[in-house]
Amino acid sequence: DEEIKTVRDKILTLLKPELLHALKKMESRLGPLQTCVSMYNSLDKMESLMEEYVKNRPGSLHRLWFEFGKVKSSGTTTTTGSSSTREATKLQFYGEDGQQEDSPTGNDDDDDLFAEDDDELKTQKKNMESSSNTNTTRALFGEWLPTWYDAVLLLLSEEQRRALTVFGPELAPEIMARILNECFR
Repeated sequence: DEEIKTVRDKILTLLKPELLHALKKMESRLGPLQTCVSMYNSLDKMESLMEEYVKNRPGSLHRLWFEFGKVKSSGTTTTTGSSSTREATKLQFYGEDGQQEDSPTGNDDDDDLFAEDDDELKTQKKNMESSSNTNTTRALFGEWLPTWYDAVLLLLSEEQRRALTVFGPELAPEIMARILNECFR
């Protein structure tokens, strides 16, 4: 019995590249996937096939979800970018030898007098930028989210047909439920 289990595991190892290839080509051809299903079924390893299938199906939805963050961040100013801009506007005085000189007034105490006000202004500006970015992000997300839900609905409608064809009416409902769960993971 242990030898049979070892042989099954070795066969599964050999079948995995075929399964992954069939999953990639599934959009155009279901035949290779159906062949894998029959082989996994004969090895009594349908559970491992179903796990791999469910894990691979919502990949496009996951990419779509994470693309929202990329698009949003490229179109707005980030806190890091604005702080470097603020730092670039600070005036620094250097002598001809490249060394930083004393304050132009000659009194370093002047810097201390305005440091507290400067920090308070920076904090207020940062809070305003953060609030503005948050409101913009919320609005963009609110506009984008229905398109993501449409993509989920499209995947599930395709999957209903595909799961019935590949796995049969007994396993199709379980596959559908697992894929829906994986979409929101």
